[in-house]
Formats: sequence, structure tokens, C-alpha cells
Amino acid sequence: MTNAPAEPLTDQQREQLRIVCDYIKFHMGLYLATPSVIVILGKGLNVLESRWCISGIAIMSAIYLVSGINAGWFMGTYVNVPWDVAQLRRISDRAYSSSRRFYHHWLYWIGLSFGLSGLILPTIKKLWLASFGG
Repeated sequence: MTNAPAEPLTDQQREQLRIVCDYIKFHMGLYLATPSVIVILGKGLNVLESRWCISGIAIMSAIYLVSGINAGWFMGTYVNVPWDVAQLRRISDRAYSSSRRFYHHWLYWIGLSFGLSGLILPTIKKLWLASFGG
């Protein structure tokens, strides 16, 4: 590792970094809103008391808790501090890391798949029993 001064970010790089931070904030809102929407859909489909639905919502919420804590930690560590060229480089390195992408993007989709599975499986079961009386 060298002690050479960090090169300043270009305007385009700073703008892209701002968009990444906005994207993280957007996902933080999704972590809060998505379980509520799944609960509303579960109530509408009359499957909210199903153990599949309850389990799907619980797993999804746990995943979103981990993801949300990681996103909040990112924002608190990198965004709520004075910026200089070196700090902008550290933010950029972390913002474009595969770890950040996994926690803030892929975990959302993994959580959503559990939530939707918790709706779909009991709905299919309910329709199957209604159709075939089994």
C-alpha cells in the first residue's frame, strides 16, 4: 500500500456514488414496507394464519433486519462524516463491493422470495383442497 495521495473523484463518479447512496436508502424503505404488504396480501388471500405464511413473513423480516442493519451501518459510517478525497475513495470502494451488493440488493430478493412463498404455498393448498376436496 502506498502513501500516495488519492486522486479526486470526477463529477461523474461523485454523481454515481450519490445514486448508490439513494439506492441504499430506497432499499431501506423496502425493508420496512415489503413485510407489511405481504401481511395485507396474506389477509386478502385469507392465508395469514397459515404456518407457511407466518414462517415466510418471519424469515423475510429476519433477513430484512440483517440487511437493514448493514445498510444503516453503511450510511452511518460513510455518509454521516466529513468527506475528503480519501474518504470518498473509501466510500466508493465499499459502495461498489460485492459484499454491499449482496447485503443491500440480493438479500432483499431472497427475503421477498420467502415472503411470496409464504403466500403462494397456502394459496395453492387452499385452491387444491377446494378443487379436489382432499
